[in-house]
Amino acid sequence: MRSIEGQKSGASYQPSISGEKTTYVVKKGDTLWRISKNYGVSVDTILRANHIGNTKDLKVGQKLIIPTAGKSYTSFASHSSCASTTSNVTGGVSARGFIWPVKGQIVSQFGETRNGVKNSGIYILPQPGQKVVAAKKGTVEAVTDADDGMRAIVIKHEGGVRTIYGCCCNPVVGEGSYVEQGQPIANANPGGTGKSQEVNFKIYVKDKPVNPMSYLP
Repeated sequence: MRSIEGQKSGASYQPSISGEKTTYVVKKGDTLWRISKNYGVSVDTILRANHIGNTKDLKVGQKLIIPTAGKSYTSFASHSSCASTTSNVTGGVSARGFIWPVKGQIVSQFGETRNGVKNSGIYILPQPGQKVVAAKKGTVEAVTDADDGMRAIVIKHEGGVRTIYGCCCNPVVGEGSYVEQGQPIANANPGGTGKSQEVNFKIYVKDKPVNPMSYLP
């Protein structure tokens, strides 16, 4: 299911968890990736536990077995621009095989607190006229949206790595599509819309957030 319609950006599920497994009832707009993050388990774990062969095989009202109890994670939130600029991004490919999703200025670093929320990625203020591109080749696992115009695109890579791109933009890829490194995945909304133009870029390794600065050139 493609969108998270009806949910405000920044809202999180509040699952009722007891013991080593629980049952979750699928709601409109749910994706397996988002459910996995809310419960702190991997998508593959949920797939195996429920004998699901395709990440798109979700139906409203469907009951899912969540094998391992975890904590609820907050989804992408809309943040105002940070006043201080820390550095400019550079081009090229890193030793770990990543490129920058956009070129611009880093306005918030990994681990910093913005509006009371700890940053699990970095915020980049792009140069004008850019498209958001895939930092590495992979398969689009989720494309979500919220009422305030924020979008989240999740790309799954080899080795249990995922990159997440959160921004006010228009996605040009769909769930399940394969993307090459540097391929445009979203058109950034033009300036003057009154919405933040920042791109919130995150990297997860085996379902845990890591500092993108350690992976980017």
